[in-house]
Amino acid sequence: MQNHQIICPIEGHQLAQLFCLNKDCKDNRIYCIQCKQKGYHSSHLNDLQCIDCLEKHFFKIRQGCDKLINELGLMIREIDELSAKLFQGLKTKYQISIERLKQLDQKQMNEVLEQIAQFDEIQNDILEKVKVCSKNMIIQLQETIQVLKLQDLNNEREIIKQEQGDIQIFNQKDHQIINSDYANVNYDAIIKLLDNKLFINQNYQQSFLIKALFLSQIGDHENAIKQADQVLSIDHKNVEALCAKAYCLAMLGNYKDSVTQADKALSNYSGHVESLYIKAKVLGFLEEYNKSIKYLDNALSINSKHVESLCLKAYYLGILGDYNNSITYAEKALSIYAEHVESLSTKSRSLRMLEKYKEAIYWSDQVISINSKHIESLSSKAQCLMMISYYDFALSYVEKALMINPNHVKSLYIKSKCLMMVQKYQEALQQVEKALSLNSSHIYSLSTKACILRMINKYSEAIEWADQALHIDSKYIEPLFTKALSLLRLRRDKEAINAADKILSLNPKHIESICIKAKSLMHLSNHKEAIKWANKALYINENHIDSLVIKAQSLGLLGNYNDAFKCVDKALSINPNLIHFKSIFFQHIQVVHQHLWVNLMKQPKFSTKLQNKMMKHFYTTQDNAY
Repeated sequence: MQNHQIICPIEGHQLAQLFCLNKDCKDNRIYCIQCKQKGYHSSHLNDLQCIDCLEKHFFKIRQGCDKLINELGLMIREIDELSAKLFQGLKTKYQISIERLKQLDQKQMNEVLEQIAQFDEIQNDILEKVKVCSKNMIIQLQETIQVLKLQDLNNEREIIKQEQGDIQIFNQKDHQIINSDYANVNYDAIIKLLDNKLFINQNYQQSFLIKALFLSQIGDHENAIKQADQVLSIDHKNVEALCAKAYCLAMLGNYKDSVTQADKALSNYSGHVESLYIKAKVLGFLEEYNKSIKYLDNALSINSKHVESLCLKAYYLGILGDYNNSITYAEKALSIYAEHVESLSTKSRSLRMLEKYKEAIYWSDQVISINSKHIESLSSKAQCLMMISYYDFALSYVEKALMINPNHVKSLYIKSKCLMMVQKYQEALQQVEKALSLNSSHIYSLSTKACILRMINKYSEAIEWADQALHIDSKYIEPLFTKALSLLRLRRDKEAINAADKILSLNPKHIESICIKAKSLMHLSNHKEAIKWANKALYINENHIDSLVIKAQSLGLLGNYNDAFKCVDKALSINPNLIHFKSIFFQHIQVVHQHLWVNLMKQPKFSTKLQNKMMKHFYTTQDNAY
């Protein structure tokens, strides 16, 4: 079956099925069966091949071409190295200063002056010999270019245009292939391969630059800087070397020096896209996201298809909470390069933050299909599965992430939260403590530890850990809620109300906090206010069981038994498992004249289990980590 549908050049003929490689043939090289039947190429049938073999032949020629370029490159490189050695020697021997002359003895002074006296003669001799060699080489190269018709500028421009359009995508694909499986990469072999691919017109400094760029790509930033410095010792204004050095310094956490090197590159070439991108990335490391986006916009105004800048802007927009625009820019990057892993990952994260969990899982799967060890996508998929209560599946994906990196803090945090949701509190505590041993300021782990401690009734400790999270971000609702609920359980009702009020100032419709405030008011015998706040919760969700329970309790304590029973019956219609609640409620009405109603508040069955259900729902639906 023909894989390459090439039309026969003769009008009206079929698809081409054969091609000819006879050196002396004058007929159409690509032809069809009709052409063969008419006798074309009949004198050299052994030189005919099936069209499906054409790509294989092209590949063979491409390899031969690479080998030719490599061999010529080695020759030119040897000339470059000898030239560099000659230049350095000439400088050392003939560029003499008075200060250096003063340090010599009489014999050495005479030798130096003799060299100076002979300089003109030596100069003419060198130039004459090199000119002859150079002229012969230039003539030979020009003849070769002419014979091979390489001077066709139109074709050359077309090739260059195509290469410029493709080179970024090729580089990004190579980068992902290299990063797809670090354990199996033979770095020495790749460096040798890069050396063998040096272009014929390269000079001595380019070999250093290529190695610097590759070493930075595989994470060997210190050695990459050494290679970049070699380039800069020859040409201190080399923009590519300055940019590479800026990137490596940033990866090593030396942000100040990184910005300095990027600025040097931009002072030499203000439109250098990679330097603008690197500076934007460093500003992102410094959490100056808006400023970073301005530099990315500058880069994109020069090259609107710079995938890395589009992706980085998408990521920073996500961090700033602009999830829809984050997705837009990620999609722009993906329209240029559909398999760009970081753009796929960024799109998935933003969809997750918009609570579009199934879509987020789909895009995480796209990343994993390209790179099965992309740890951020594995952990992000686990987080999405956790948010839709698929805890076992979530744990399986987070385990995959931890097999790649057992110290991945985000994965440890997700694992601890999943274990908490399936009530494996001790295991959850172990995982979150491991996360905090690696990063004691990881706010989501701090908050999760507070949640777990609250679940096992260690309310005072829960408050302490919630406070640590709130010290980092005083507006983070989850630890505020844990603190409020723990204060409620400790009957520190006024403090619980204050904590609930902080949450409600951030989110007036946070129904669980409204319930905490209502219950605390009831504990303080402010039953009318308790009913008022329970009604606010029921206005948001008329079937909210916890609010119905609190309202029933408060109405009963005020002696309004008919309305109290209506609330009880509505709660039972929503959850028939609360039948024991009605029985307890009725018994207390019978003895209310003996003032035993207040004991209803002490019945654990009356509210504790319901409160736990409320907590479980709350902790399942919170997702704040981009």
